[in-house]
Amino acid sequence: MAQSRGLGGLQFSRRALLGTAAATFGLPVAARERRSHNWHKETDVIVVGGGAAGCVAAATARAAGAQVFLCEKAGFLGGTSAKSGGGYWIPNNFDLRARGIADPKADFLRYTARYSYPSVYDPQHPTLGLPEATYRLLTAFYDHADEMLQSMDSLGALHSTAYAIETATGISYSPDYLEHVPENVAPRGRMVVPKRADGSIGAGDELMAQLTAHARRAGVRIFLDAPVIDLVQESDRAVTGVIVRTDAGPRSFRARRGVIFCSGGYVHDSNLVREYQPFPILGRCALPTCTGDFVRLGVRAGAQLGNMAGAWRAQCLVEQALLYPSLPMEVWWPIGDSMFVVNKYGRRCFNENRNYHDRTRESYLFDANTAEYPNLLTFPIYDRRTAERFAGNYPLPDEPLGDSYVISADTLEGLAAALDARLSTIAAHTGGVRLDSSFVQALKDTFVRFNGYAREGRDRDFDRGRYPYDVEVQSSEQVPRSGTNWPPNPYPSPVMHPLLDAGPYFTMILGPAVLDTNGGPVIDPTGAVLDTAGQPIPGLYGAGNCIASPAANSYWGGGATLGAAMTFGYVAGRSAAGRRES
Repeated sequence: MAQSRGLGGLQFSRRALLGTAAATFGLPVAARERRSHNWHKETDVIVVGGGAAGCVAAATARAAGAQVFLCEKAGFLGGTSAKSGGGYWIPNNFDLRARGIADPKADFLRYTARYSYPSVYDPQHPTLGLPEATYRLLTAFYDHADEMLQSMDSLGALHSTAYAIETATGISYSPDYLEHVPENVAPRGRMVVPKRADGSIGAGDELMAQLTAHARRAGVRIFLDAPVIDLVQESDRAVTGVIVRTDAGPRSFRARRGVIFCSGGYVHDSNLVREYQPFPILGRCALPTCTGDFVRLGVRAGAQLGNMAGAWRAQCLVEQALLYPSLPMEVWWPIGDSMFVVNKYGRRCFNENRNYHDRTRESYLFDANTAEYPNLLTFPIYDRRTAERFAGNYPLPDEPLGDSYVISADTLEGLAAALDARLSTIAAHTGGVRLDSSFVQALKDTFVRFNGYAREGRDRDFDRGRYPYDVEVQSSEQVPRSGTNWPPNPYPSPVMHPLLDAGPYFTMILGPAVLDTNGGPVIDPTGAVLDTAGQPIPGLYGAGNCIASPAANSYWGGGATLGAAMTFGYVAGRSAAGRRES
């Protein structure tokens, strides 16, 4: 989404802008230009949000000598970061360099520009066709990402290692999500993960255990169950503190140098989702505390908004999403090799082995003839071989029928009937999606077509298996279950195996979900929040999913969410700590 810089060159007064904000967000704007205040507590830097970005920001500011408060809306630290896979995507990282793998800045910028902004990408342009501000943000990410890692390691705040998995063919390093384009000259090894004390790889829980333990050791003062409900802003626009809701009532905390928001996106605010997300969302990964607080407070402070339609996306089990406001798990990886995915018309609609974010974007293909999203719900069709050989690889249960969301029948006709009956029970939550009358015949045709491709070793519809990522996730993330009678795949493509000619056959209902949104106030390369004229709002900084992501609507590689969040948390922490006291 283009960043707004005003309408037709008109200039708006601050009072008019705040009045517009009040009308848009239903918030009062009185007492915004305070010149004095009775503070309940004072510190140098206030960090809002206790996830990875917030903890890195707090650690960085504290290491620079600042006194730091960390205000967390929930009753615990960790945020959505704690339930994540825990990887962080870091260009030109220490492990790449140690292995002699070059990841030059110019090529990195070409890759991210090509992936995130394909409609304007121009490799011959000085800023690759991007606005100068966007180009500078991408540059800042490259410049500071590994610097952030080295800083966290030296502080003892977070120890990291490359994400490397031992496979039958050797050590495998995680590939990026658009690994095969010529702009990507270092397509493997940018993802880094927490290193446990025993040297093993950790996930999100380990990431946050290390970061939060350091925050406490370093003397960061932590306030839990402490949502920030307002900013204190002076007549010169400078943000000098926050209002925190406590059991004793609102309390004002002064920040002598700066306030850094790392508070998550807005996926759990239905009004903001309805206003800014152009496509249906059937599941949410982020914690319920992600309600867009910084969108509202940022607008009230005069912030420019950007990328508000953006989100980090994945598929989910729709029936689980109806049970859990915050999903326990998303469908990250393809389900075995004797499997294909169809829509309500019984037709395949994407390469099943591409990454979760881009697969989910296929859900939003709009059919102008029928005025619908034909791929909104999709259905993996698989056989007994996949159900048993890949059992336990989510979303496959340990037993073929080991969970209620699995639908099964002995024939394709029976499977279609059972699936449509299940769809009828959730129609009120899906816009009434049911199988088309052509589904059964189209499914049979797709079955025969896919099996032919599997025997040939070439997917003539969607090129499944053509790209390194397609094969990599199958071999490293889908681990065959030991003890079954099913032999390894003997066919030319390791990611395609013909489905059995006899049932039972299985399916489940998949739909689009988001990990979190990634739009909000726009920042500059120092982490400072910009106003609608493109000027920094003094004392206000941001990082993570609560700001406008420079990734736009693309997912560069595994851990791109945390990598950017932590890097800009580091940048913002350093900037705020170095700012002159106000």
